[in-house]
Amino acid sequence: MDTIYFLGAPATGKTTLVKYFTQHWFDMESVNKPIAYRIQKDLHSKDKKYNIQLGKTAPVYAGTDTLSFTAIDKMPDLYKLWSSKDKIKYILGEGDRLANRTYFDLAKEYGTLHIIYLDLNEKVRQNRSLNRSMSNNVSLQNLTWQKGRLTKHKKLAEEYNAHIIECGSMEFGAYIEKSTEDLYDELLNCLV
Repeated sequence: MDTIYFLGAPATGKTTLVKYFTQHWFDMESVNKPIAYRIQKDLHSKDKKYNIQLGKTAPVYAGTDTLSFTAIDKMPDLYKLWSSKDKIKYILGEGDRLANRTYFDLAKEYGTLHIIYLDLNEKVRQNRSLNRSMSNNVSLQNLTWQKGRLTKHKKLAEEYNAHIIECGSMEFGAYIEKSTEDLYDELLNCLV
């Protein structure tokens, strides 16, 4: 089983990239216990395997951020279950809830771990965070908390030799963001 986990500070585009990556995955079953996850099939692939997407779909904070803080305690049993079926291709996660050494080391025990770190210009990221909170009518995440997530995810990315995807670049003094399609192409290159 390949576990793919997306790291990056809040509002870097993790959820958007995951949605693009899974656009051809169709829910075969939704499971709520012991944690929420979906069993999905890529209907554009002839592969007979299934994919697991951790967490729930949510309008603002999705993925593993929808799981309880005790989700990590359930993961060893789930990985044991999934590996026994020999039909799981990908286990996909993003967000902060399972972004820790315990989970990453567990994933490595059962297969290949791909950590993808999305790096975005800090001013652009803060503007995205503000726009997201205003357009979805949710509280703005505390800036100190956001910086803490950024530091945590950067350290994990370095420790686990993550594939770093730059979400934009400076051109003629301005930061130009990459399209989701370009980020997706880079993601596929990381998984080869």
